[in-house]
Amino acid sequence: MWPGVDAVCEDMPYRREWTKEKLQTEALKYKIRAEFKARSNDAYTTAKDMNTLVEKCQHMRRCRRWSDESLNILEELVLWLRVVKHIM
Repeated sequence: MWPGVDAVCEDMPYRREWTKEKLQTEALKYKIRAEFKARSNDAYTTAKDMNTLVEKCQHMRRCRRWSDESLNILEELVLWLRVVKHIM
């Protein structure tokens, strides 16, 4: 293509060609999606682009979301702590 490109690019990391099988093998190394994304962003992005991210991450532990009831209890606790702080 351009003269000297190979010499300039020889120290750059190689971008892997991801197949569905290779993506699955890579995803199995991680327990949660955030870790997969942080440590193997190329594979994560490729799986997302191939619309197979959900499939590849099925084995991963889900981070729990707060329920409405839990959020209400937390909100009441924060309000109570503000009152206590104001009294003291």
